[in-house]
Order: sequence, then C-alpha cells, then structure tokens
Amino acid sequence: MSLIDKTYVLKYKQMKKIILLISSALIVNTLKSQSVSYDILEDNVQDIKRINIQIIPFYADIYSGVNFATLGASASAEVSILKRIELKGEFRMAYLDGNSGKKQVSDLTGLNHPTCEGGTKRSNYFEVGAALYLFNWTRTRNLQVTLHSSSSGGRTYREYLNVPGERRRMFGLRSGLFMYNTGTRIGDNDFSNYTYLITNGADTMQNVGSPTANNVDGSDVTYVNTMVNSMVFYGGISLKSITNLIIRADGYGKKKHTGVYDIYADYLMCPYVSMKDVYTAGGKKWDVKHTSDGFKLSGWRVGVSYRSVNRFGFHYKFEFGSRPGLYFSDKADFLSGNYNCLLVMGCNIPFSKKKTK
Repeated sequence: MSLIDKTYVLKYKQMKKIILLISSALIVNTLKSQSVSYDILEDNVQDIKRINIQIIPFYADIYSGVNFATLGASASAEVSILKRIELKGEFRMAYLDGNSGKKQVSDLTGLNHPTCEGGTKRSNYFEVGAALYLFNWTRTRNLQVTLHSSSSGGRTYREYLNVPGERRRMFGLRSGLFMYNTGTRIGDNDFSNYTYLITNGADTMQNVGSPTANNVDGSDVTYVNTMVNSMVFYGGISLKSITNLIIRADGYGKKKHTGVYDIYADYLMCPYVSMKDVYTAGGKKWDVKHTSDGFKLSGWRVGVSYRSVNRFGFHYKFEFGSRPGLYFSDKADFLSGNYNCLLVMGCNIPFSKKKTK
C-alpha cells in the first residue's frame, strides 16, 4: 500500500471516530432528557389573560428617511374582546434623537439657520389598531421544553423534553393608523431641493443645503430645521401562535414552553404630511411644503413580536419595512426608499384572566 493510500485510510478512520463520538453524545443526551419523568402543571391555551400592558425601557429605530436614528422608551397595550377581536395601542418617545434640539446658529457664518418656532423636538410615535381573527384552532403538538442549557467553547448545549401540549393558532386581518412627529434637517441630503418647497408669498428659498447658497433674510440656508408630522393608515394580516405548557421535571423543577408569537405584514398608505413653518433672522415666516417628486404614498412593513403568557415576563418586537411619506431617494432605484428597522425590548404585564370554553 502506498503512502497516499495509508494517509487516506488513516484520515478515514479518524473521521469515522469523530462521527461516532458525536452521534453517541447526541444519543446519550437525548436518552438522558427523554428518561426524565415529569408532571404537567398547566396546559391550557384558552385560559389566557385578556389585557396585556408592555413597558419598554428601550427601543431603537433606524430610518433612512427624515430622521436617521432614534433611541427611546415606549408603552403599549393589547386587549382581547370576544375571543377573536384584539385592540392595540402603542406610544413611543425618543430620549436620544439626532434631529432634536438643533442649534439655530451656524458654526461657519455665525448666522441663524431658518428654524421652526420653538426649535426641533424629540420624536414621538402613536399607533392604534385592531385585529379580527377569522380562524382559531388548537392542536396537540410535541413542544420542546428546555431542562438545562450551558455554553462552553463558543457552543451552547441544551437538554430538553418533547412534551405533548396544546398549541393555539389564530389567523386574521388587522388595520389601524399611526402618527409620528419628528425633526428633520433640510439640506442633509442631495434631494432636498426637489423634496421641499420653502416659500414666503412669491419668494422661494433657493439652493437650500448648498454650501454656496446666498443668505436669506439674514439667515444661513445651508440648513433649515423643522418638524414633520405624518399620518399613516395600515392594513394587513396577522398569524398568532400561543402555548401555555408548564411542567415539573424530576431533578429540574418547574420548566415551561409558553409565549405568544405574532407574525404580521402590513400595507401602508400616507395621505397626510405637514411641516411647521420656519422663521429667518429678519422675522419672515416661510411656509414649508413637500413636492410631488419628494412624496411617496405607499409603503410596507413586516414584523414579529413575542410576549409572555399569564405571568410577568419579557416582550420583544422586530420590524422591518419601507415607510411612505417624504421621500429622499430616486424612486427608479430598486433598493432606494425610506427603509426602517425597529427593535423593541421590554416586559409584559398581564391582567384580567378571561376563562373560555
């Protein structure tokens, strides 16, 4: 046998040993988990508290539109009515906002920038909506209940049980509206001149954002600071999954597989955008409007959220989409648009258990 053949056989044997060791470890781990005896303490997906309030100390909204990024806190609530109807509300307020509190005085010229009365404020967001679930079904499925997990060497090892438990799924339609008020700095992008129209009677503010723009009424127009208020209607679909399985496993104590997951997709329409008037140093009031080229009527979003069931616990939400409203990109570009990415982290507080049969 040649040296190459011997090397090949040696590598084959080593690989075979590694595969056997991994397979044995997986089998032993599975047998160890499945050999644990347990008692089911709770497994009822119908007996769910119908009011849930979420307190969110942190959210992050990254947005390629009028305001690049905001960090803040929020509160939201969900109320279930007649088993198939759900009402929702949410309020968000930024505590770190790059477009709030903009200085009126230019660092370059010492002149005032045109700014709305009172200056720009921190962003806020308010949403109300409702969902009607047309389909509601419950099935018994094998649910994985984690008994123990640990991390070592960059890997996570987990022991779990497959326990038969109820899973409730709901599918339906949702709709509502949201409004957000945020500061914007006109002149921060190459599309300012065709997105905004700033006028005082017959006069139009020209070359906003250009470093060579002439002063207007004693103000430096390289930037203009104002507030934007947008109203957006939405309609879409929602798929919810609910589990409420709690067991007591020998040697491990109470363990659970619980939670409400909501996967949703919405179509967005923005019929209304307004901007506050701005004032130049000489006291002139300038009306700020958007052009047809700088406005997009429709958009979309998809997201997934999680909250605890019947007990104080965690709440998470992740959302991605393209918002309608003021538009700064070339609409012919496929990857252009007011894309936003939202991450929410907080806690869920349930109230008022509603028993149903």
